[in-house]
Formats: sequence, C-alpha cells, structure tokens
Amino acid sequence: MKLSIWVFPRLRKASLQLSKSLKSFFADLILLPLPKRFTVFLKDLFNGASYKLFLEKIEEEKIFHSINVFDYLYGEILKTCRELKSINPKIALTCYKEDENILFQVQSAVKFSILTFKAASTGKIALNEWINVLNENLKKTEKYLNKELKFIEQQINQYDNVLCLAGFEGKYYFQRLKSKFPVEIRYFALPYHFTPLEILSAVLNIQEKPNFEKIVQLIKSHIDYIKNYILKYSNLDEAYEKWVDENASWINVWRKT
Repeated sequence: MKLSIWVFPRLRKASLQLSKSLKSFFADLILLPLPKRFTVFLKDLFNGASYKLFLEKIEEEKIFHSINVFDYLYGEILKTCRELKSINPKIALTCYKEDENILFQVQSAVKFSILTFKAASTGKIALNEWINVLNENLKKTEKYLNKELKFIEQQINQYDNVLCLAGFEGKYYFQRLKSKFPVEIRYFALPYHFTPLEILSAVLNIQEKPNFEKIVQLIKSHIDYIKNYILKYSNLDEAYEKWVDENASWINVWRKT
C-alpha cells in the first residue's frame, strides 16, 4: 500500500498543472478535496451525466458561495478524473472532506469578509474580533482535519495505490501518516508565496504568545490584498500574480534563476 499526496494552492494554474500530471499517474483510488456528500453527484458525472448538470446539482447544495469559483478551481480536475474513469472503469474516486468542515470554512470566509469590509470602510481594526475568528478557525479546522485523516487512513488500508489531492493541509496529513505508511508528497504551482491571511493563520498557530503588532500588520496586508488586488482583477490567478509581482520580489528572482 502507498499514499501519494498532491498539494495545490487555490489557483487555477495549480489545478491545470495537477490535471496534466494526473493524466499519466496510476492510482487505484483518487481522494478528492470536496464534501463527502458530493460523491453521489460525482458518480453521476463519471457515469456520463453532463458537467453542466453536475454544476447545477452542486449549486443546489448551497455549500459553495460561488459555483463559478468552484468551477474555476476544480473544473479541470473533475473533467480529467472523468476521462480517467472512462479509460479505467475500475479506478475509484471519492470525496473525503467532512461536510461540516467545508460549511465551516465558508462561514469563516464570510466572517473574514465582514471584518475586512469594516476595517476598510472605517480604518479601524477590531483586533479582538479578528483573533477570535482566527482562533476559532484554527481550532475547528484541526478537529475536522483529524476526522479526515482517519478516513484517509481507512482508504489506504483498502487500496494499493491511493492518491489524495489536497490544499496545504496535505502537509498535515503527510506528517501524521508518514510513520505508518509509505507516503510521498508533491507540490504544484511552485514557488508559492502565502497570502497575508494564510501567513496570519500560520503565525497564530505556532506562536504561544501572540505578537499583536505583527498581527495588525498582517491584517492590514490582507485588507490591501483584497481591496487592491482581489476586487480589482478579473480572477484569482491574475490578482495573486499581480500581488506577488509587487510584494514578493524573491519569487521574481527565483523565477529568473
């Protein structure tokens, strides 16, 4: 038995790179980073249902705030999985994310949006509110990740070659499974510079005593990222790349080497 974990950030270019590699990768089971309740819809898609109908069913579930963003991030991966299933009907594909986890992440995103709007419109940062939302997010996310970890472990025991697609939580899975199974991890769309909110979450997760000055600085950077990049550009990739060009010079140096 063997587990491969493929980690990709929330960028379409990462999804495209992953999809290309997926076409030449052999696995008995592919674990998709989507709510478990979506598995039944995926079975219909892989058995011949139209992709448009699949998106309509996903939209009816009202888990993702935007079906366009869902399609933007996962569409190419799902279409590639459908191709693989048509070539090899024996391959198994299932969703492994806890339904409550996805719903909670959406709710957290709404809370962050409200806090961001308040800060941008008033010029004042409600620091305690930010820290409370961030800490709640970290605590509940860890609980859900541990549930997902158990599910992944169960699947590894049932299949010879398992491929798990994940966001950066894939590193969390890797660190906790590498002592139990042969596990390899691969990252897509490198180099990647974490966004201010991703950095802020990591800082709070590893620091025993919060550095409030650093937290405020990162919150301001997040507000700037949303206001001057996400809301200005037509898609996530364009906004992210423009932000990186103007705020992460090390990536440009790395790309030129």
